This record gives sequence, structure tokens and C-alpha cells, in this order.
Amino acid sequence: MIHIDIDQLITFERIVREGSFSAAAWALDIPQPTVSARIKTLEQHLGGSLFHRAGRHITLTTLGQTFLPYVRRTIAVLSDGVEMARQAEHGQRGRVSYGGLYSLAGPLVGPAAAQFHSTHPEVELTLMGSNHETVIDWLRDHIVELGLIVWPCTESVMTPMQPIFRLREAVVLVVGVKHPLAERGDISYSELVAAAHPFLSLQLWKTLHPTIIQIASQAQSSITVPV
Repeated sequence: MIHIDIDQLITFERIVREGSFSAAAWALDIPQPTVSARIKTLEQHLGGSLFHRAGRHITLTTLGQTFLPYVRRTIAVLSDGVEMARQAEHGQRGRVSYGGLYSLAGPLVGPAAAQFHSTHPEVELTLMGSNHETVIDWLRDHIVELGLIVWPCTESVMTPMQPIFRLREAVVLVVGVKHPLAERGDISYSELVAAAHPFLSLQLWKTLHPTIIQIASQAQSSITVPV
């Protein structure tokens, strides 16, 4: 197996560009014997000479002419890789995969994704939407790395997850403008229960908020309605 390091390739390409060993040594800021040693080792690996030498004048051999395009391609690919890695380290490039609830795709995720893309155009962004259970499966199977789900999440016991941030939505009491409670200021739970015949609780998730359960328990009749 041939072991060629990048320094040998860079030195070879720089000699071709500068036209001499001494000029390449100056450009690379290394001693000329180091340049000569790198080329000698490279030629040993390749099994032939890369340069015709006539005093200080050098020209490429057939081997050197054949090898040069691949050297330049290798250096370019490595340089691109270094730059891509640097950008990824600073969050300018990479991949983000997200899975979340359908109900939040339009009002929350869409605008956020558009803003993120405008500031990080080189980051590959994958967005997926489904119900809570499916998003949990995606997280467990590493199909997505970020998920927006309902919390607290009972499945987190089997699928370890770490909350990064939590969104909280207030429960708002809304009545028609002609409703007797519309002209009131603060309304107590007992007044709310008295006005509800029956008291309807929307089953947004597997369990109801403790306050909703408390209010429903005070009503003469209550019905839990699945969304």
C-alpha cells in the first residue's frame, strides 16, 4: 500500500507553480532540503521521476504530467473539506432533521424554518410532520434529531429525551358578546361551573390539566370531548 502524505503533494504542486525547488521552499516557508526530501520520497512511492532537471531549470516528466491533475484535485477536495468542517463547527453548514406535530407546522415551524434558512443557507434542513406517537418513533429510530411533541411525555421513560425548551399555551375563557359573563371582570371557578350545562373539557392530550379536572369535578355534569 502506498503511503503518500498531503505535504508531499502540496510541495510537488508548489514546485510546478513556482518553477523551481528554491522558489517552492520560499513560498512554503520550509528549508529547501525538506522540499527535496519530500519529492524524493514521493518519487520512490510512484516508482519514477517527476521532474527533468537541467541545472536550475526543471520540467515535468510524463509521470509528473500525468500525476499533476490528480494532485491538484486532491488538494482542492481536501481544502473544500477543511472549509466545510470549519463551517459546520460554527453552525454555517451541516444537517438538521426535525419532526413535529402537524398542528404546529404552519403557525410555528414554517416561519422559523424560513428564517433559519435565510441566515444559514448552506445547512440542509429536513422537516417532517405527523402525530405525537410517530414523532416519538422518529426520535427513537434516529430518523430525526429534533422533535416538537406534547410534554410531559410518558414515552420518554422508554425513549430517553432531553427537553431543550418548552412552549406553554394559556387556557382562555371565551364567550359571545351578549353572554351574561361578557360584561364581567374576574370570574371565579364557581361562576364558570354554574354557567356550564354541562361543562365540556376538550381532551387535547392523554391527561387533562389538574385545574381543568378540578373545575370539572365541581360541575353538576361534565363531558370530556376528544379533539
